[in-house]
Amino acid sequence: MIVKFYHYKYDPLNNHTLEVSIIFSLYEDSEKNLWIGTSWTLFRYDRANDKFIRHSFNNSGKEKMIENAVLSITEDTQKKLWFSAGTVICCAGPDRKDIKIYSDKLNLSTTSSVCVDKSGII
Repeated sequence: MIVKFYHYKYDPLNNHTLEVSIIFSLYEDSEKNLWIGTSWTLFRYDRANDKFIRHSFNNSGKEKMIENAVLSITEDTQKKLWFSAGTVICCAGPDRKDIKIYSDKLNLSTTSSVCVDKSGII
């Protein structure tokens, strides 16, 4: 079996490259999307076009970016994407368009990971 490795470098002239070199988390969801949590934000790798997309969410018509280190990514049984980002835990619906941010209600100082147990509980 031959294993291939690719080294992706940041190119300031190409906005579809990873803008940071520190990767904290990688996660492949049920739709085979590869999510990359970096020291700065969340990216999705577009395999068909071999490019990285800085992921944003459209909450009620307002674009929302995650601008924290994304330390952990997982998916629950309802295909919602969960990730820990510093002092917040975020959840994106199955369509990945809207995001719900849990922070004030949880009173978190920091989160390093988010997991789903066997019964589907976060």
